[in-house]
Amino acid sequence: MRTKKVIFSILLLFSLFVFSQEKFSKFQQIKDAAQQENKSILLKFSGSDWCIPCIKLQKKVIDDPIFQEYISKNLVYIEADFPRKKGKLSANIITRNKELADIYNKQGVFPKMVLLNANGKILKTWEGFDNATVNTMIQEINQSTGK
Repeated sequence: MRTKKVIFSILLLFSLFVFSQEKFSKFQQIKDAAQQENKSILLKFSGSDWCIPCIKLQKKVIDDPIFQEYISKNLVYIEADFPRKKGKLSANIITRNKELADIYNKQGVFPKMVLLNANGKILKTWEGFDNATVNTMIQEINQSTGK
């Protein structure tokens, strides 16, 4: 019985991840959610399976439980990932990521994070990863959003 619960939990978590990626297949959906929730948007450009600084940023900042909690309370977070392994993302997400890059990352910088207001106006950008800490990131986001 316990094994069934574990398997069910894993499947549930996987389906939530897939849903969260598909939830915002268009940029307008992202902005609508931010406006409805009165939140700013944090957009991260990443090469999740090839960009070493992207992987470090993910592990040291984005995946940190404190930062995850901060994101859930204060931001609409979206990742525009550009993996090199095929089949990792759906066609809708690939199209959305390319559209976001055409607007906010024309130079193809990885990693790049862009803080936007709910209308899509840039408030702050970070390029590369300079070993920023969770506290530094939260402080810079708060300063940029006036919190």
